[in-house]
Amino acid sequence: MRIAIAVALLAAPSLALADWEDYETSRNFAVEIKAGPYRPDVDSEPGLSGTPYRDTFGDGNLVFSGFTFEWEALVTDFLSLGIGMGAGFFQAYAKAQFEGCTVDCTSSEYTVLNVIPLGVEAVLRIDALPQLTGIPLTPFGRAGVDRWLWWILNGHGTAKVEGQSAKGWTNGWHLGGGLALLLDFFEPSSATKLDQESGINNSYLFAEIVIDRIDDFGGSGSLVLSDITWDAGLLLEF
Repeated sequence: MRIAIAVALLAAPSLALADWEDYETSRNFAVEIKAGPYRPDVDSEPGLSGTPYRDTFGDGNLVFSGFTFEWEALVTDFLSLGIGMGAGFFQAYAKAQFEGCTVDCTSSEYTVLNVIPLGVEAVLRIDALPQLTGIPLTPFGRAGVDRWLWWILNGHGTAKVEGQSAKGWTNGWHLGGGLALLLDFFEPSSATKLDQESGINNSYLFAEIVIDRIDDFGGSGSLVLSDITWDAGLLLEF
């Protein structure tokens, strides 16, 4: 009898894991919501005289927020490869500066720089650590191409520079990499229930370093929006 009880106790975790794996929904899509500091390198534009961005908006970072929807094209027990589409928003605003002024240069009128980053990317996640060791960390990397919409407003609407509207697109690319913390590890029963009720297979908190090179691939005459920064957010896999 004691042997039978011992065998049953040893088998219980395996049976529970098998039941959970049998019920676990497939992974097909992922959604990311993220935010982080951002300061576009506008003043590095070739041929630009002075530092108009720094003079107007200062040296500090502002907040960028973003959203990505990803199709997980390849999923195994140890890695996933996805194709994603992302969008975001950034805004800097401050009182305008009088051009060519040296004393009391601040206007009562505000100027606003709006940026909407758009891009497509490939994302690789390595799921081997949670699967093989039980460590709830997933390294990941991403790479993509971008087309960012921008426009500048003043008290009269869209600003003008040399008679032309201050708005346009800047193309470029980005690279990123970081770590994601698997939240299912801390509340497995709640994670299973969430999977059953909503199809959310895994949930993560993540942080990453991102290189945005948004300068029309080195072309001249573009508004440079490049930066090296970090962001953090929530990832849900369906």
